[in-house]
Amino acid sequence: MRTNPKDGAVMVWVPPGTFLMGDDASPHKGEKPAHRVELTQGFWLYCTPVTVAQYRKF
Repeated sequence: MRTNPKDGAVMVWVPPGTFLMGDDASPHKGEKPAHRVELTQGFWLYCTPVTVAQYRKF
């Protein structure tokens, strides 16, 4: 975890790798079928949703 110096938001590192995306049992058509996805690069992700104030700073 680290803090973004521009807006103070806490971020977590998502490493590259494979994960299962979707859900065969979901009632939402857009989530089917479950399938494997491979991320070749990692990325930083905010731990909370971006606020309007954070977006305006961007």
